[in-house]
Amino acid sequence: MKTILLFIAAFAAAMSAHANFYLPNAKLAGETVHVGLTQELGIVSAVFEFEEWQTREPKLVYFPMFANDDDDPLNVLARSRFELEICGKQKGIATPCVAPKSIKLPQNSPRVFWFVVNIDDLVDYADFDPNGHLVIKVNYNQPLIRGRLFYLPVIAGWTGRDRNERTWEYQLHAQAGARMPRVMSGDSDCEQLRDGVVVYLRDAEVVVLQ
Repeated sequence: MKTILLFIAAFAAAMSAHANFYLPNAKLAGETVHVGLTQELGIVSAVFEFEEWQTREPKLVYFPMFANDDDDPLNVLARSRFELEICGKQKGIATPCVAPKSIKLPQNSPRVFWFVVNIDDLVDYADFDPNGHLVIKVNYNQPLIRGRLFYLPVIAGWTGRDRNERTWEYQLHAQAGARMPRVMSGDSDCEQLRDGVVVYLRDAEVVVLQ
């Protein structure tokens, strides 16, 4: 899983290494994720809004996906059926890359594969409000690993939060058909709502769903 994607730095700067998408030097104003769990995979749809994202440097969006250690990044990407939409238009192809920043994963976490999209190659700035926020939507599938879905929020511009402060602007909603999904990441701040759960995301804290 989110997991993904986030915003803005030159690729060389990113080699050193931010919800599931990451744009260095930008600020993630909000992230809303929906996850539909089946017996075999998680169907992920998410929308991200960035502010303070303008820069002369390349605008690179990074996103992580979890897979088995022996998997191949190109197979992971192809299997995900990844789709990216920017400002209401479907755009671009993602490519494998190194992690944009170092993130300490929980013990026994599966491997994270990182991918990157260059916004400068996809957006026609003549049709884009330079003072507006940048909205990115993504859809992808991620197979369950050991029966669980993993999602990695990497929140650009994260300033840190008190553990008791709820992150209303960053949310993941999960449903699993006839059953109630379970949040297996013990530190996650979550609520059960009707036939689903909502997880309030924190930067670099992996969400595990079953």
